[in-house]
Amino acid sequence: MTYADYERTVYDFLLARQREQPDLRFSTRRKASAAAAGDLFIGTERSGRFSTTFWTLPLSYPGAAGDLIRLVFGHSSDGYTYQWEASMDRRAATTDQHRAALLLVEKLRTVEHPLWLRSSSSAAGARTERTVLAGKEKAYARLEHLLVDALEDLPVVLAEVDRLIAEVKQPYPDFSAQRISAAAFTRMQERLRRRLAKQASPAPSVGEAQLLREPKATYSAASNPYTRPVTAPLNQVFYGPPGTGKTYASVTEAVRIANPAFPVAERSRPELRQEYQRLVEEGRIVFTTFHQSLTYEDFVEGLKPVLEPSGSGHRHLSYRVVPGIFRQLVDTVIKANRTAADPRTAAGLRIDKQLIRKAAAYQLSLPEADESTGHYHYWMAEDYISLPGAAGGGGALAVFTDTLGEGDLVLVSSDPGTLRAVGVVAGAYTHAPGTAHPHRRPVRWLYRDLSFPVARLYGGRPFPAGPLNRLDAQRLRTGLLREHDYRPAANNYVLIIDELSRGDVSRIFGELITLLEPDKRAGAPEALSAVLPYSREPFAVPDNLYLIATMNTVDRSVVSLDAALRRRFVFRKLAPQPQLLAGRKVGGVDLGTLLTALNDRLRRVTDPPQLLGHAYLMDVGTAEELHDAFAHRLLPLLEELLYGDAELLLAVLGPDFFAPEAPDAEGSATAPGEPADYRLRDVAEMSTERLVGALRQLS
Repeated sequence: MTYADYERTVYDFLLARQREQPDLRFSTRRKASAAAAGDLFIGTERSGRFSTTFWTLPLSYPGAAGDLIRLVFGHSSDGYTYQWEASMDRRAATTDQHRAALLLVEKLRTVEHPLWLRSSSSAAGARTERTVLAGKEKAYARLEHLLVDALEDLPVVLAEVDRLIAEVKQPYPDFSAQRISAAAFTRMQERLRRRLAKQASPAPSVGEAQLLREPKATYSAASNPYTRPVTAPLNQVFYGPPGTGKTYASVTEAVRIANPAFPVAERSRPELRQEYQRLVEEGRIVFTTFHQSLTYEDFVEGLKPVLEPSGSGHRHLSYRVVPGIFRQLVDTVIKANRTAADPRTAAGLRIDKQLIRKAAAYQLSLPEADESTGHYHYWMAEDYISLPGAAGGGGALAVFTDTLGEGDLVLVSSDPGTLRAVGVVAGAYTHAPGTAHPHRRPVRWLYRDLSFPVARLYGGRPFPAGPLNRLDAQRLRTGLLREHDYRPAANNYVLIIDELSRGDVSRIFGELITLLEPDKRAGAPEALSAVLPYSREPFAVPDNLYLIATMNTVDRSVVSLDAALRRRFVFRKLAPQPQLLAGRKVGGVDLGTLLTALNDRLRRVTDPPQLLGHAYLMDVGTAEELHDAFAHRLLPLLEELLYGDAELLLAVLGPDFFAPEAPDAEGSATAPGEPADYRLRDVAEMSTERLVGALRQLS
């Protein structure tokens, strides 16, 4: 991406946000030399930096190089960067306007918002008063990630600066500082439009529906992870011939549904697989395979034998109702829905990335029966944490007084599985003997009154037992960063059922057939529940649990499926895609043409047509790999599809894959006057050169 493209993309992003929020007015370059006539912001291509501001401060005009407080975008060999900067030379404070501006910059170093944990300031009394608020990441490989993070910081910074301007106006009532007005913003945009028109560049006119051209792989409206809707049927089946990518497609679809915040179309396959694995570990996606021996008792619930201890020290056999794969997932979804409905946890946790990476983290357990001791309420009201008297001895006290430090994260849990609050240690240890809270530390609370599942942050595990523990930094950091980056916009869960047609569907689903219907799901107008036969408990299927199944049409046609099941699922056919192999030649064999030729011949000899998928040839890159794929994957499948019928195989493969039948014990393979019989050659024993030559003839 060029410097100009970088500027254009940031401009598009800010202009789109301004159209959504009219008060979000930003500066553009007002004056430009001939060399900078195409620039949108103050900055230079040589430095790789450009900036904008959101305030009018008449030390200089908005958009000038000397903006007092500015949002700076940069680029280096490490990637894209953003940061907020505020600076002023003390020697310039010769008028009330300048003295007020200096006071404003000085006040910026004192802000107590958690965002300022990643700020740095010049030394006290330095010639230039300067504060820099770094971005969430040191550098970004993808510009769209930077823009989403910068957008999250923006309202906080704007609100804090507006508050400080109001404070500065107390001693300096004539201080001229305010947000850029609508009229000034319109004038800047119009000047920019006229200047760019002279350069024969697309002009970003205010009020136009179209934004400036976006370079490939940059921010787009669809990239905003918090506005992307989920549009998918609750129950769907991917069906088609073998090798058409049904399981591949189900993984992609599951990620798209379970985490709409993840931009599937903009990520590589390894990145998508990584997100899929994360969602599996989090329990949001469950994968299972149907087979002939799977039963209702395995899928929903059933009686299972268990060995239980008896009073005599022996164990005896008993039977318990054990939930199956589907029942366990439904129970998980119901619990998650309760958590999502709780306003204390609905928004998720979005702790600043710099804090996550730099700070050590400690878990502080609330004492039992805290309602009587009131520790939690004291901590929240007084912005302190303390060690109760009973816990104030031994290792916990040493950690509290000596190891726990300013800037460390504190996670308060009411039990090992539930998080109640998150804070940052804000000061030194103090001792107050003779009080209910003798060991104390000040804390700046980031989150209060939570009921958040610890497993979601801590690698699927509860916190360790004990009053105060240092947490596994890598495990917690991974969980917090995941929670920050890809908090799902919807509380969706997915069950993937591979090889649906291999199981006895009616026997496995039982009464769930009715409950799977979209209008019969829990929360729907026609919601239904059923009483399960073993536990005798009512059971309903949540409306945020999606089912994705795959079905191989070689095993069974769609028509032969249970009619009740067919009515409740949307069927999506996946056909062979030889175009994905187009132009790929191995040993002179065009793989796309080869697949098309094989399928054309199969259509002539099979009814309904039994075809081959493109997946069998996707990883073929050499003649040896082509030999292996054809001998060990494609040919056995062809023999299965054609039931080993030599005449049909001959019609599909041609004579190059056949040899005359060897003579029998009497020395003749056929009776005199009859045409010779042919047998299929052992393709695995053919030379690679000969096989490739035969495939060239075939294609």
